[in-house]
Amino acid sequence: MTQEVKDVAAETAETTASNEKAMKRGTVLQALKAIAVLVVICLVCGALLALCNDIFYISPEERARREEAKINAALKEVYPNLENPETIKINKNFETYGAYGSVSKVVKSADGAYIIAAKGNGGYGGVPITVLIAIDPSAKIVAWKVSDAGQETWMNLVEPYTEWYVGEQISTDLPVLSAGASYSSLALNNAIKTASYYAMNVLNLGSNPQKDAEDAIAALLADTDYADYTFAVNSDLKYRAALSDENNAMSYFFVGSKEGASETLDAYVYNVETEAKVVILKGNLGYTARHEQDAVIAKSEDIADELVTKVQDLNYYEFKIHTYLEDFRLAQYIAITDGWNTDDARINSVFVGEDGTYVVNATGKGGFASGTVTVNVVIKDGVITELNVESHESQSYLSDHILNIWDTFKMLFVGNSIDTKFDTTSPNDAGETPGHTGATYSENAIIRAVNYACEYVKSLTEQGGTN
Repeated sequence: MTQEVKDVAAETAETTASNEKAMKRGTVLQALKAIAVLVVICLVCGALLALCNDIFYISPEERARREEAKINAALKEVYPNLENPETIKINKNFETYGAYGSVSKVVKSADGAYIIAAKGNGGYGGVPITVLIAIDPSAKIVAWKVSDAGQETWMNLVEPYTEWYVGEQISTDLPVLSAGASYSSLALNNAIKTASYYAMNVLNLGSNPQKDAEDAIAALLADTDYADYTFAVNSDLKYRAALSDENNAMSYFFVGSKEGASETLDAYVYNVETEAKVVILKGNLGYTARHEQDAVIAKSEDIADELVTKVQDLNYYEFKIHTYLEDFRLAQYIAITDGWNTDDARINSVFVGEDGTYVVNATGKGGFASGTVTVNVVIKDGVITELNVESHESQSYLSDHILNIWDTFKMLFVGNSIDTKFDTTSPNDAGETPGHTGATYSENAIIRAVNYACEYVKSLTEQGGTN
């Protein structure tokens, strides 16, 4: 009996071992089958990918060609006559135009027109916009189109005005036009100015007063010790429009210095039609004493002494403005004729800043002992923003009373609209001075000057600008 039990146990163990071996063989076979299936799937997928790659492969050359075609299609939108477009290599020296913007692409059409892709700074949030500007061989703007509006959510207010700037000669002095979207309008204007700057300097389109002025200065200084001066007005602007007269002739001025030299050199360029006339002024004592210390060291033969005086005065007054308006950049200077002269006040000159700020130099009459007071009234967006006394005649009380509390007194005017009419005060019979400071006559002269300055700026804005 015992032997039989042993035989059964042995048989059972043998069967179990045999089953385990069979299960192991089955598991291995299943694993091998799974691996084989995966290998087949990978081989099939690889073959399919290779086939798709052969079918849909785009070479770098083809991708570039398609991108170029896409760009040309956009260029064709802004300039339908575009034929055989030729991409022109960007001149790095003129790729950026100061703080206004930069050029990213230039394409030339077979008919001689150019399409320039220019970024204009000054958009909402400081983000630039990209504009395509078409310029024909006569240097006129044919069309423009915004290709990338950035974050300009109000750009839709500007884009419908496709006639803006069209037909105008390229220029870096084109005015900012607005349809209620100030940032977008400014960015558009900066893009067109940038394209104009590049076209004038690199593509030789249109007139280029900056280059003409620089050439004239270089010629005049060729045989002097000042020939190697580098001229610049600001770090971001190489020149600045400084003077216009009734004939719309413009002046440009340059301020230059030589490394290691203590003196600076000013060049004033006066353009009459196509002829550049140049005055060079040298100053050794800095801007504070420039007006009295400058001496003409070289000038064109046909420059009149009257013009020398005119530009010296301009220099003097502009830098006086800079003493209390740090960011002021002059765009136009208007010398006022006797047409702006009354019994109460007169306008002497007007400085118009690039941002639309007016600085009116006005003289008020009726001061103490029939003296006068001359002030500079700063007006921006129809509001008086600053007031400064330039000079006064026989007004001892002005110095003793008004100027001592000037920061308080001028606030009677600052912040008011140009529509405000400031009333003068009459001294009473007892000889008392019931004004704000105890210098009523001087106060009245200032009030008359301010009122007249406001009248003048109102007349300009009602006419639509300074023309």
